[in-house]
Amino acid sequence: MRIKNITLLLITASLTWGCDSSKTTTEETNNIDVSQILSNVSENIIIERYKNLNETAGELKTSAVTFTSNVSQSNLDDLQNKFKLTYLAWQECSAFKFGYAETNALRGVFNTFPTDTPEIKTLLTLINPDYTKSRYHNSTGFPGLDYILFSHSDQDILNRFSVNSTKEGAKNYLLGVVDIISSKSSEVYLFWKNNTEGFKDDFVKDRSKDVSSAFSNLVHEFVYDTEHMKNHQFSYPAGKYSPVNLKIIEAKYSGYNIELLKAHLLSLKKLYLGENSTGDNGIGLDDYLIELKSEKDGKLLNTLIIDQFDLIEIEIDKISGDLVNAIVNQPVLVEKLHQELVILVGLFKGVMMGEFDVQANWNSGDGDG
Repeated sequence: MRIKNITLLLITASLTWGCDSSKTTTEETNNIDVSQILSNVSENIIIERYKNLNETAGELKTSAVTFTSNVSQSNLDDLQNKFKLTYLAWQECSAFKFGYAETNALRGVFNTFPTDTPEIKTLLTLINPDYTKSRYHNSTGFPGLDYILFSHSDQDILNRFSVNSTKEGAKNYLLGVVDIISSKSSEVYLFWKNNTEGFKDDFVKDRSKDVSSAFSNLVHEFVYDTEHMKNHQFSYPAGKYSPVNLKIIEAKYSGYNIELLKAHLLSLKKLYLGENSTGDNGIGLDDYLIELKSEKDGKLLNTLIIDQFDLIEIEIDKISGDLVNAIVNQPVLVEKLHQELVILVGLFKGVMMGEFDVQANWNSGDGDG
């Protein structure tokens, strides 16, 4: 249920009531008070999502400690489930690359894929390697855990931690990587919760729409993350811009990739709507477009965006199995989903950012916007 009792405020009442019908969109955007959007996003979405990530990562760490102390099938099952829940929680935080997440390169630390499996095998032979080094981003994080906890059969995985010559290295790797995920999840949550260095207050109070402003960063990272989702979690491995490459699929070993894709999509939709996890809908980017009465081809832009989110969710639900199976055996569904994702990115990158007067400073090279 959508609950929106607050409307976006115009900074100057005289501009609101005395505007000329020929006023440009840029002039209108300059009168919108974006602090309400920033306040809702920070208080009810960012902090809430980082809290969930922190809690699930803490449970993942506890499960990893239990498993390394007692390598058994039941403990492996629990560990794999905790991994999945934490990976899903990360999908909801991927778009927040500002503040702690930017200075600590969380996207790279948590989710650089494909993982470097030869490097992982080398790490298992080393004595106490420093997994915090940036050189190990491509062999740690969730993709690294995906490999060490899911590649081969359950018995092979149990042997990896209990029988093989590198069993101690495997345990150290697991505990080391999980500790990084857990500690950084805690740090980023507390960064926002405790208003470290006054960042959250400054974020909320920033009414500017300059290139380095809080609002521009929010919009920029939201759109970038949407395009990153399309390309890296789906279209690149599916061969939509180059030959099919099953080696670069996210969560290749666990097969959780379609679930991660859907979770990522729904998290972006909720962020766009200003909606928290319980369905309470505060001021979001959608309200900005509604205030502007933005249109595309004679249709309300906000309606087009929401409909496109819904359509993509429907297309994802049509896919059976994981992404590898979909690419190999369901090419028509894969092509349809790709095209719908292209449309969504186009609505954001090609239309919405212009309405907000926010410029993209990246080029994906895919020609989609």
